[in-house]
Amino acid sequence: MRRLVIPMMLYLSAAMLAAASYDDIVRTALSDSPDAVAAELSHEAGLLSVLEAELDDAYGFSVTMAASPLSDGMSAIDVSSLSFSMTAPDDDTSFTASIPFGVRYDGQGGSISPSASVEHVFDWGHDDEDLKDMQAAALRISVLREYLADRAAIRRNVLSLVTELLENERSAMEASLELDDASRELRDAVSLGIVTEGSIGFLELELARQRAEDSLRICGEEKEELMARYEAYLGAGWDGIEDIPMPVFPDVSGATTSSLLEEADMQRRIAEEEVLVTESAYNPMRMTAGAEAGGSIPLGQGLFSDASLNGRSASLYGSIGWEGNDFSVSAQGGGVWDDDLRFTPSLTVMGSWRSGNDESEDLELRSLRNEARIRASEAADARRTFEQERDSIANRIISWEREWSEMEAEIRYRTALEEMAETKLGRGMITEDDLRDTEAGLSMLLIDRDILLLEGQSLAAEAEALLL
Repeated sequence: MRRLVIPMMLYLSAAMLAAASYDDIVRTALSDSPDAVAAELSHEAGLLSVLEAELDDAYGFSVTMAASPLSDGMSAIDVSSLSFSMTAPDDDTSFTASIPFGVRYDGQGGSISPSASVEHVFDWGHDDEDLKDMQAAALRISVLREYLADRAAIRRNVLSLVTELLENERSAMEASLELDDASRELRDAVSLGIVTEGSIGFLELELARQRAEDSLRICGEEKEELMARYEAYLGAGWDGIEDIPMPVFPDVSGATTSSLLEEADMQRRIAEEEVLVTESAYNPMRMTAGAEAGGSIPLGQGLFSDASLNGRSASLYGSIGWEGNDFSVSAQGGGVWDDDLRFTPSLTVMGSWRSGNDESEDLELRSLRNEARIRASEAADARRTFEQERDSIANRIISWEREWSEMEAEIRYRTALEEMAETKLGRGMITEDDLRDTEAGLSMLLIDRDILLLEGQSLAAEAEALLL
């Protein structure tokens, strides 16, 4: 039955000769796998959200015009609205200008009524500019962290799949050896007359051989399934792996922060800022100052007529207001000049008062304060979780390094043992079966070494993901 082992060894050797390098496999997974494509699309969508959140407010402009070209019995054009408005980025300053006019087609004159106004709000409350900046910063941290975490997960996923394939190869090799041993034991027992066909002893040996054969068959079926998964994930067939590098572990034990902690702390600050902004909205401290000028100018008997321009007027008004916690007060003063420069003054004073915040405002503030406490608790929990995972990974790295040291020593010992077995076989001190067992043991140990290296790479990826 040695023919069962030899094809297995030849298969493994051929696979390793055509094997893909570790770097190529990981690079393909990070660029072509379905998870990689999904991660890139999600990242692009996240970046668009970040750019939208980080857009600075700009000056707002608008121009409107409304005209009736056939007004007053189809004898005049009436432009009832020709206005321009501008708003500053902080929404605290606004400016408007309007020049409505009407002109008769028959040269009988018309009028123009220009006006302009400006207003500025002096807000001593807590505005939402810092809140917007923090929300944009938190979104950028989240988008980048999720993208890097997705890529780290892809790396761990493909390493896990490759590890399963290597473990399957090792199991298949072990099953092949067991089948060879069971077949040889049955054959020797029959040839030496220890058991006879059909006896209990024969059936026991046959059962052991059958079990080993079933194990080898199951390994083959598992390998087909694993290879199909590998090909679906990477778009290439499994040919083995080579050139697995030693993992490079980040300094986990000395880590004190990560983007996840930064995001959690940012969410805490955002919740606290939302409380301040809302409190300021319900308890304002704002002063508004403004000015408005306007007039009416008749056009006489046409645009270039020297006829009397009676009916001219001009106006100028100024305003100031204050909005406090439960009250507001404002005043507007100014007047109008007529054709004879007579001034007609006017003054308007307004005020309002209300008794305390209503129930809905109190409930919203209580909800926001509770949300701030929740975010603070979540930030503290995130730090505790981070420290626990950091310590766990640091201990696992130490354990891996110790296991790797033991693996290197074991490989040196098994390599020397194989060389000695070849020498002993040449001197007739052992059989070919003994050499086969020694060689198979070393081959399986080398697979164990590759598996251990992959586990180290996966552990390094996990550590990197923690510190993102």
